Formats: sequence, structure tokens, C-alpha cells
Amino acid sequence: NDIALDLKLDQSIQLGKAEMESGMNKNSRLLSSCLEALLGAIYLDGGFPATQIIIKQLFRSRIEDVKLGRPL
Repeated sequence: NDIALDLKLDQSIQLGKAEMESGMNKNSRLLSSCLEALLGAIYLDGGFPATQIIIKQLFRSRIEDVKLGRPL
């Protein structure tokens, strides 16, 4: 969810007026699905190597936190 917000996916989701006003664009399930779709599109376009690079960049700080035993 944080990664999707960092990428401003909440601003790229096309929703109806009522959904936007209700804050649906900040819904964690919707944001997770959008991030998954984005990574899937990267995979289809660039293959696994390109996707691996993007995932490492996006999740680097979280992976380091886990390695160092810091809470997420």
C-alpha cells in the first residue's frame, strides 16, 4: 500500500466521482491490485529481468528493514 502511494497510483486510478469523493482511491485492496497489475505489465513488456530490477528498487528499503530486524 505504501509503495502504491509512493508511486502515486491513487492519482492514476480512474474511478467515478462518488468513489473518488469517498476516498476509494486510497483503499488498500484497490492499491494493491493496481500495483500487482503494474508489475504484471512490466513483466509482460520486459520479462522477468526487468521486473526483478523494479521489484528490487521498490522493495529495497523494506528488505533491508527485515534483514536488520526493524519493524515494517
